[in-house]
Amino acid sequence: MKNQQLFDRIAKEVSECLATNTEDITPENGDTFFGLPKPYSVPTPSDCFHEMYYWDTYFTNVGLIAIGNVEQAKNNVEDISSMIERFGFMPNGSRRRYLKHSQPPFFAQMVRELPRLDDVSAKCFYEAMKTEHKFFLKNRTFSNGLAHYGFFATDEDTIQSRLGHWKRRTGIEPDPDPSVEVGNYLSYCESGWDCNPRWEKHGFQYAAIDLNSLLWNLEETLALFAAKFEPAKADEWKRIADQRKAEMNAFLWNEKEGCFLDRNVETGAFSSVFSAASFYPLYFGLATQEQAKSTLKKLPLLEREWGIMPCQEVETEAHFQWGAPTGWPCIQWMLVGALEKYGFTDDARRVAEKYIALVEKVEAKTGQLWEKYDVITGEADAGAEYNTPPMLGWTAGVYLKCKLILDGKKTV
Repeated sequence: MKNQQLFDRIAKEVSECLATNTEDITPENGDTFFGLPKPYSVPTPSDCFHEMYYWDTYFTNVGLIAIGNVEQAKNNVEDISSMIERFGFMPNGSRRRYLKHSQPPFFAQMVRELPRLDDVSAKCFYEAMKTEHKFFLKNRTFSNGLAHYGFFATDEDTIQSRLGHWKRRTGIEPDPDPSVEVGNYLSYCESGWDCNPRWEKHGFQYAAIDLNSLLWNLEETLALFAAKFEPAKADEWKRIADQRKAEMNAFLWNEKEGCFLDRNVETGAFSSVFSAASFYPLYFGLATQEQAKSTLKKLPLLEREWGIMPCQEVETEAHFQWGAPTGWPCIQWMLVGALEKYGFTDDARRVAEKYIALVEKVEAKTGQLWEKYDVITGEADAGAEYNTPPMLGWTAGVYLKCKLILDGKKTV
């Protein structure tokens, strides 16, 4: 394997990048952290970001499982399961301040990807999946059955603080109605894409492609697990999944554009911005082969010399770190996985090769992996909103997985 020494170093470091907390689970553990039952993966070995994050951890697990560190991957899943059962949902992260919203619900996929899952753990995870589904159904669902990103009501101090965050991070003046602006900002935070040009300034009004694809996958997984633990419920979960799929095809598939697009439920307007979220139905196997072929035609809107942007380039005075030219590791993997699933092998390999080349190029220059990159210039930390620390986490996880795929190695 080319760069075997770098691969081995990254594999070792991401396996050791843990926060250990074995105290009893209580609502409060220390000043701000939640106690968790198992050592959990954190994004960086630096002094910041030492809590556990929700969707970040999925992409870390992709790499951990690929290199055979199933034990730590399962530890991460058990910790997320414990928070879902404690709070009724998985918060953005394992700190008190993150209880205002969740993040993209990758828990079911994390469970599905665990090899050698014993029945006791599987039953526990099945119960947690049901709890998470109930949360999104009750708190994040439109009357048409599709879901949106959102938030919990917040106090005046938080509102004023978030208004400041919005202006500082995007350069956009806050909406005259603080509740609209804060609702928009917090829904961006729950999406993980904070901030992006997909939803103008009304993220909580949009049925989001990525979220509904994730929830469809959750419902399919519940049907699968119910067949073992609650056979009488399996058909009902499959019916629920099929109903969401039908509604996505009816409401989110844009025949003219030939792809799934986010859509504003209040106005009926599709998003004018094509994004990598349109590939989520492919990643989870929801799209038909014809839909996948049609979506593939839009790939040039996102692909650049060094990888994939989250959204197509748009003219705007605002700054969106989940827009051009930023290349996030998680987006690279979602595209690679989506393209692979539908047999677009050459395209999948090309995207994977670009990501590997970018990571290795910047690592050779800086000695580090980074949270995000510029896929136009091939440099690190596109559009930094803060002093980004060296990263492992999802950057390493996606690198390890892509590297093994390209080298034809069998992953666990």
